[in-house]
Amino acid sequence: MRLKVVVAILAIPIILYISFLVLSAYNLRQIQPTHQEISTLIQHLGNIEIKNESDIVRIQNKTFDLIEYDGEGLSHYQQISIDSLFKWKKALCFHRSMLLQKIFLFNKIKVTPLYLYFDSKSPEKTSITDILDSDLRSHNVFLIDFNGKEYLIQTNMRMVKLLSIEEYFQITTMPKGTKYLRHLNNRNGIYIYPSWLPDIY
Repeated sequence: MRLKVVVAILAIPIILYISFLVLSAYNLRQIQPTHQEISTLIQHLGNIEIKNESDIVRIQNKTFDLIEYDGEGLSHYQQISIDSLFKWKKALCFHRSMLLQKIFLFNKIKVTPLYLYFDSKSPEKTSITDILDSDLRSHNVFLIDFNGKEYLIQTNMRMVKLLSIEEYFQITTMPKGTKYLRHLNNRNGIYIYPSWLPDIY
């Protein structure tokens, strides 16, 4: 009996890890840009090929020119549509993030979502358990592996150069005490089909 309990306890982290890998692979496949999405991105942004840092800054800035940071009138509870974003000409950080991630994926550049969050009442006391708080304040950015280094792509501020996570937190307007989780795009699971699966990859 004791042996069975020990085996069960040891098996839990293995099962969770395998589940994470399977879910990550599935979600990454789901967010790969389609031919139609690539055509739409090129139509509105022009050249989306990334060869150097200047290309990244140009594309991020051009996205900001065309899609302002505004969530009024938007549905926060539906799968993100690239076509709709250019029609609405406004978006939240999660929408902009997904659009930009697709451009990096098109360029075969690895992306890792970064979910930033903080307690709305006491940001400096934010802890991992706050991830379950209904009043949680959050922000979505993501990381890229580019030329052997990891950089953070901003979704609510224009970039002038590539920054590391540490450099980002030196200039961000996010409150002191903000925490982040790698591989989590958002905690609702709504932006990547199907909505009942966590948006983890």
